[in-house]
Amino acid sequence: MVFFRKIELQEQRMVANYPTQTTDTVFNFKDKVVVITGGVSGIGRATAEMFAKADANVAVLDLDDTEGKVFAEDVGMFIHTDVSHEIDVARAIQTVVATFERIDVLVNNAGIEFNDRGNLIDMPREDMRRIIEVNLFGYINMVRACVPHMRPGSKIVNVSSVQGLAAHAPGTSYQIAKSSILGLTHSLAIELAPKGINVNTVIPGAIKTEGMGAVRASSSSILDPYRRRIPLARRGWAAEVAGPILFLSSSLANYMTGSTLVVDGGYLINLTPDMGGEVPTHGQAEDPDL
Repeated sequence: MVFFRKIELQEQRMVANYPTQTTDTVFNFKDKVVVITGGVSGIGRATAEMFAKADANVAVLDLDDTEGKVFAEDVGMFIHTDVSHEIDVARAIQTVVATFERIDVLVNNAGIEFNDRGNLIDMPREDMRRIIEVNLFGYINMVRACVPHMRPGSKIVNVSSVQGLAAHAPGTSYQIAKSSILGLTHSLAIELAPKGINVNTVIPGAIKTEGMGAVRASSSSILDPYRRRIPLARRGWAAEVAGPILFLSSSLANYMTGSTLVVDGGYLINLTPDMGGEVPTHGQAEDPDL
């Protein structure tokens, strides 16, 4: 009974302090070494901020030198990296290991979409290949470079997308890559279990970010149909995806591997026809687009 009372009190503290828009965190990653790809903006940035606030040693890998160097002053190490290039990734991880000696958490997050350049039939082949090179092989390159420096208890979190579970026109190799991330997670979870490494996937829905989240958000006439389908009636904050990523990276998720955690405000489970009209008012107070 004492054990369960302790768990109950811990859960109460977590609920009372769990973040919404903010980067507050109840997790403690003191002395943990965390590598995040695509960590300069959007979900990656919110995740890096949250890990830093939880006392982790954070290494952000990204292509944006200007923002990366400024951002790293507050968060940790920035390394210019193109995750699609295996040699570039190997160099970056050598830098991380030379500084911190190991890697405890890998968050595979870097991604590109190019949905304004056509569909599966007419998108230029070089764009199709670039999407897969970054969104899929980028994850594979990172895993191959990081795993030799990870020890039992380490965690890998792969960030996919609702488009990995359901298609959104125009269809491109983006959906293919995001679907493949689920298979990658399953295979890695089995292969790395004997090493004591957990591998899971987070699937964000409609999240407001500076990158892909801004593509379909040029006006409320575009956003409102999404809001009407989302049961929580709003897009999500990047920090609301970062929280689940930290959970899967913590000891609280030690018995989860090969799992898929959907963070979409209920978007994928809603079959209610969109009849138009006003967007529901619930959730509007925290709507990042208002």
